[in-house]
Amino acid sequence: MDLVAWYGASALAGNTNPLSLCGTSNPNGPPFCLPANQASPPTGFGDAFSNLFGYNAPDYAVGLNVTIPIRNRAAQADQVRSELEYRQAQTRLQQLQNQIAIQVRNAQFSVQQNRARVDAASSARQLASESLNAEQKKYALGASTNTLVLQAQRDLAQAEANVVIGMAAYEKSRVELDRVMGLTLTHNGIDIADAESGKVTRMPSVPGIQQRQEQNQPPSMQPPK
Repeated sequence: MDLVAWYGASALAGNTNPLSLCGTSNPNGPPFCLPANQASPPTGFGDAFSNLFGYNAPDYAVGLNVTIPIRNRAAQADQVRSELEYRQAQTRLQQLQNQIAIQVRNAQFSVQQNRARVDAASSARQLASESLNAEQKKYALGASTNTLVLQAQRDLAQAEANVVIGMAAYEKSRVELDRVMGLTLTHNGIDIADAESGKVTRMPSVPGIQQRQEQNQPPSMQPPK
């Protein structure tokens, strides 16, 4: 149930239309024409405002609107729509959880595989080093040739390169694991509160990064007199 009410006013101004005067230019005019001696004097914009705020022609009304819903289909449709949106939100949340779990699991597998790759490369480097030592000893005794020694040196260099490549892949997989688990800032010692306040209370400890050392600047040279 709604109660409606309004109040307003209206006003007119201007010169009288000569066609509405029965006694002058329109003697055979319609029945609502004005006599010639009753023409209104000319008025202007100020007179219109004066009549408007003087409430000479008020307009007001009061009404009552009553609505009786037989079956509230709109509310039922809103309820069904809300339930569907809620289920969609739950489905999206479950999809995100599954996606994050898969990313974390893949990152863990990558760390394990790259760690095994580093161990295998280290063992291969140790074997190549021992093979080189054996070839050098055999060469010193005259039981080997320069070609075999060079091949052993090449194998050792390749094994050392494989170790470096494996260690780089292992470190990248660890960084990726920290990223998917949201531990990058924590493991690097970075505090969000310090970044927001602009005051560093604890220096970050990023692995492999050395803190800059403040160097003493030499005193300024005085110009000769």
